[in-house]
Amino acid sequence: MEILFYIMYVVVALFSSRKLTYEFSVPKYALITVFLSVMFFMILMKILRKEKLEIRFNMAHVAFFAFAISALLSTINVYRDNPVYFRYSFDIAIYVLLMFFTSIFISNFFVTKERIKRFLTVSVALAGFIAFDALLNFYGGVDVFLGSVGSPFSRATVKATVGNVNFVSNFLSLNLPLAIYLIASADFKRKEASVIKVIASVSALLIVSGILVSQTRSLYVANIISLCIFSVFYMIFKKKEGFERDRQRSSEYE
Repeated sequence: MEILFYIMYVVVALFSSRKLTYEFSVPKYALITVFLSVMFFMILMKILRKEKLEIRFNMAHVAFFAFAISALLSTINVYRDNPVYFRYSFDIAIYVLLMFFTSIFISNFFVTKERIKRFLTVSVALAGFIAFDALLNFYGGVDVFLGSVGSPFSRATVKATVGNVNFVSNFLSLNLPLAIYLIASADFKRKEASVIKVIASVSALLIVSGILVSQTRSLYVANIISLCIFSVFYMIFKKKEGFERDRQRSSEYE
């Protein structure tokens, strides 16, 4: 199931075709729905086989579920005031509910350090490729999958298979702290550390370049703030980890 999740993550991000739809998001929504349906069916089979299944959730999941329910309830007013738009609103509300169940799956499946590190590596490597594609869009006016996308040195040219310049810069910004974490982290085996850190370093350089050429000014500020918050929490957890290690050593000597 882990491999299937990675395949879904990569395929949804990279899939783009002008022949199938007039814009990018429709086939991506369809693909992610199909993949998630298959994974949820696999989970259902585990439940029916009476395998041990523990579901953990926290207040973030409760808030997400409340948001999904409020989205569904809001469609009542849409149907009452303007029924023509009810289907579109209901589709979005159902998608939000699907994302809630997806968050439950991710929180309960990626629970070990090894799984989390593998997912972060896949995500950062994917973001590095999308950033490379965005740079091709901007400087060459071409895309790896789409071919010609417009005039070089135009902000609107940046699509990079994600859809538009705002989506591209958002995706890259989400992965920048992850890349920095992989670079700074010492929680790797010697053999895998060098490979992961090279991937993360190259991806980080491409991501920063992709964010700059995307020219989304609000994300310039957001990235500075998020990196400051990331640095603070990283130092706090690192310090806490050091205290725990010292306490274990002292207990061993006793």
